[in-house]
Amino acid sequence: MIDEIPFGKLLFSNSNPITTAGAMQVKVSFAQQWVEQAHYPYPLLGTVRDEVFTRKGGVFFGIARLLGYPYAYASRLYYFADYNAGPYSSRNAAFQFALSKLSGFRLELDGDLLVYRQDSSPSAEISQTKKALLSIKKKLQLSEETIFSDLKKEKLAEFDKTKLWQSVFALYHQRFGDIKKQMLPRITLKSPKLSRTLSTAWFAEAVEVKYERCLRVK
Repeated sequence: MIDEIPFGKLLFSNSNPITTAGAMQVKVSFAQQWVEQAHYPYPLLGTVRDEVFTRKGGVFFGIARLLGYPYAYASRLYYFADYNAGPYSSRNAAFQFALSKLSGFRLELDGDLLVYRQDSSPSAEISQTKKALLSIKKKLQLSEETIFSDLKKEKLAEFDKTKLWQSVFALYHQRFGDIKKQMLPRITLKSPKLSRTLSTAWFAEAVEVKYERCLRVK
């Protein structure tokens, strides 16, 4: 439709409401970013969106989405959860859990530490996670500038090397003892296709069952 409307590409190219594509339901924005910043071994015969709908493109970008980021989880279950919720969501959900206990704030354990726009860019809106952190910044012995600077690394592998991460878990350990550094995000899945209430945890566990079943096939 965008192609058929006069000046459609100019006016509406970034307004397509269908943000995922292909059999593995990969975000088109992720595939476009991967082509720009990493490597795609096949020639692009059309747009990146078109390529995600092909068999090779769908599988390639799907695997990149599942495993194309550096992190060592204790179980592949968390990779499956991150596929649904976003890279490092299982790690970040554990951070939110620890912070919630320390601050008394009731946080959504969704793995998003900042507020994001629909295009996945950070919003200027202050997240509940940041509010919780600011409420205990003296106990963490961190400035507001350090807190925000480290929060902006939440989608990167090095977030768990920041002063913010280390201070939160050190304080938690001091007060409550040991805690796992990953947990399944608590996200309710919403879709007109769903007839019952499902969650990211359900998705990860269902994929784990199918994965184990595939391993047993000879």
